[in-house]
Amino acid sequence: NMAFGLSGLDKTYNFSAVVSIHGYGLTADMAKALRAPALVCTSKDDPYGDEVKAALAKRPFGDQCVSYHFANQIHGFCAARGDWTKKEIRDDALMALSMAIKFFAKNL
Repeated sequence: NMAFGLSGLDKTYNFSAVVSIHGYGLTADMAKALRAPALVCTSKDDPYGDEVKAALAKRPFGDQCVSYHFANQIHGFCAARGDWTKKEIRDDALMALSMAIKFFAKNL
């Protein structure tokens, strides 16, 4: 969320793209202020609503924004809370990281 917020709220930073995995705390106001395309990956615990998606879609780069919901994963599955010894968690975590790499490669 730090890069998401900085890209929109702090004009000191000039990001070309941002990624939020475990998008807890993202708001429509943050999305409205964003100045770069975003990839947002959420889990079943992340309250990422339609208002954030709608705000991203209205940005000049809205067609470059990507959202993906990991409906079977808990918040933090891609980091410290994720038990990567479990195949389903590891597979989704690697998918999220792969999505981030591809998103950055396309947008940077």
